[in-house]
Amino acid sequence: MEKIRVAIADDNEVFLRELGARISGDNSMQLVGAARNGEEICRIIREECPDVVTLDLIMPRKDGLAVMDTVLKEEGYKKHPSFIVVSAVGKDRIAQEAFELGADYYLRKPVELSSVTAKIRNSFLRNHALELNSRAVLREEPASYVSGNPVGDLSSILVELGIPAHIKGYQFLKEAVLICLDHPECLDSVTRKLYPLIAEKYHSTPSRVERGIRHAIEVAWERGRMDMIERIFGYSSNIRTEKPTNCEFIALLTDKLSLEYKNGLSK
Repeated sequence: MEKIRVAIADDNEVFLRELGARISGDNSMQLVGAARNGEEICRIIREECPDVVTLDLIMPRKDGLAVMDTVLKEEGYKKHPSFIVVSAVGKDRIAQEAFELGADYYLRKPVELSSVTAKIRNSFLRNHALELNSRAVLREEPASYVSGNPVGDLSSILVELGIPAHIKGYQFLKEAVLICLDHPECLDSVTRKLYPLIAEKYHSTPSRVERGIRHAIEVAWERGRMDMIERIFGYSSNIRTEKPTNCEFIALLTDKLSLEYKNGLSK
């Protein structure tokens, strides 16, 4: 098995050095970069393509949340790593924002270095499995929904739109469309009915579901994949100038899959 490529970022020089030494001494890992500010870790991620990044939240030049947001939305990043936040910041609101941006784990300092390396290993294995699944979905024939199982086509569409499978909004959006395919009436009551249903399944809250889906849509649009968006949804001048609302985007995906399913059954 290839070594896990790890990059680390923390403005505490002692912690950075100790964590770096721990990772370098682990036979399953390779330290590919260490940074003491947000701009530097962005450069390392762009150039070294690590599998996992440990990230402090409070750093000069660019904080940890801004780093994750930059990597998700800006062009030039060939690979989107898994993020593990290691921070002394303990506010629930900040932790939730980190999770919505794609963090796999949020570790509070002080923390055992062995716990950090264990989470690095778990994060890599989890997201490696997601990546393999996404590749398999893209290799499938596009008419898989005709079989009566929409999951394959829906996963393929989200991946093609550039929505990373590891962010919460991906799962929330996928669940929303699957619910609306079976219960179209939920589109008329997204806030009062649909979000609470998803929140209950994922042990979250309706407001977090709403924000997660909004973030997933913003990621797709801000990456500028208009050709893919138009190929999936058809050309529309409004699509180029305005991001759809959560409800509009869920309805677009639901209508597309529903129409393809009906056409497939009629053949």
